[in-house]
Amino acid sequence: MRNECSIVRDILPLYIEDMVSDDTASFVEEHLKSCPECQKELAKQKAATEIEIVSKETVLTHQEEAAPLRTLKRKLRRKQIISMVLSFIVATVFIGGGVFILFSWGVPAGSENFKIETEIQYSETGYLNQNFAIHITQMYDEPLSVSVKDVYRTDENGKYVYDEYGHKITVGYEITVREIPFGNDPNNFTMGYEYDGETAPSDDFDFTFTVKFKDTVVVYSVAEEGLFIPQSGVSQ
Repeated sequence: MRNECSIVRDILPLYIEDMVSDDTASFVEEHLKSCPECQKELAKQKAATEIEIVSKETVLTHQEEAAPLRTLKRKLRRKQIISMVLSFIVATVFIGGGVFILFSWGVPAGSENFKIETEIQYSETGYLNQNFAIHITQMYDEPLSVSVKDVYRTDENGKYVYDEYGHKITVGYEITVREIPFGNDPNNFTMGYEYDGETAPSDDFDFTFTVKFKDTVVVYSVAEEGLFIPQSGVSQ
C-alpha cells in the first residue's frame, strides 16, 4: 500500500492538471477512496495550485492595470525630453543673439566719451557749392557702431507729407551711437548733407541731424550751422 501511495503522489500533479490517461485517472481515484493520507495530499496540492493560479492572475491583472500608467509615463518622459531640447535651443538662440548684438550691433553709448564736430565743406554741386558734415569720434579710440534712420516731414495730424513725385520728404537724420566692446571697427563716424537746389531754399527750410546717446540727445540744424550762408575759409 505504501508503494501505491508513492506512485499516486507522484502522479497527483499531472492528475490535478488533467494530464493523465483515463486508466491512470481511474487508478488514482480508486486509491484515493481508501487512502486518507493521499486525499490530504491531493487537497494540499490543489490548494497550492489554486494559489499559484490566483497569483499569476493577479500579476497579469496588475500588469494590465499598469500598462496605461507606463504609457502615460513614457509620454510624459518624451514631453520632458522635447521640452528640455526646446529650452536648450531657445536658450542657445537667445544667448547667441545677445552675443551677436553685443559684439556686432553694440551697446548704447554715453556722451561723455564722445566728441562731435561740425563743419561746412566745399562741394562742386548744390547751392553756394557747400555741404554740411558732422563728425562723431570716440575719444579713447574704442570702436563704435551707429545706426541712421531717416526723419520724414509730417503734417499737423502726424501723417507723412509727400513731394510731387509721391516720395516722402526727408527733413533729417536720426543717428544712434553705440559702443562695441571688442572689434576692429573705426572709432569715428562722418555723415554729410548737401542741399540739391540750384537756388536759395525758403526761409523756413531746414534739415536736422539728431544724435542720440543713452544719456542725452543733441540736435544740429544745417540752417543754424550756416549752410546757406556764404562761408570764408571753406576747404576746397
